Amino acid sequence: MNIYDNVKGNPIRMRRSYAGPTLGWIEVPEFQDKILTALNQPTYRIQPWDSVLLLRMGLGGNLQIFLPPSKRWFNKDYGAFSIYIKDIFGIINSTTNAVHITVDPEGGPSEDIDGIDTYTMISPYASIMLRPRSDLRGWYSL
Repeated sequence: MNIYDNVKGNPIRMRRSYAGPTLGWIEVPEFQDKILTALNQPTYRIQPWDSVLLLRMGLGGNLQIFLPPSKRWFNKDYGAFSIYIKDIFGIINSTTNAVHITVDPEGGPSEDIDGIDTYTMISPYASIMLRPRSDLRGWYSL
């Protein structure tokens, strides 16, 4: 079973994106929502065009979400858009600390989220919105 077998998205919305003087304005898909329903691995790597990532699964352990390097993300057509991550199932248990969702930048030791190495979602139904920093050294949470 592939990790993406249970990833669902609804690419019904398109956005206009400027692709430079050669291509001009182009239509690019934007997943209105990408729902992770079950994973056979406790990790997920943000994919191109991921915009809204909804977590709806019963996990027996932790989930680690890897962000791409901010420089690689920002220099693509889809890099102008924020990434939203939301626990819609309430899988995080704040009283027993049984499940954590960790968001981790992959850009090496110079990448961070608001100055910290990783961001951990610790309350049920938590959410985070991420955007690459303009200096390309990490991510902002908004």
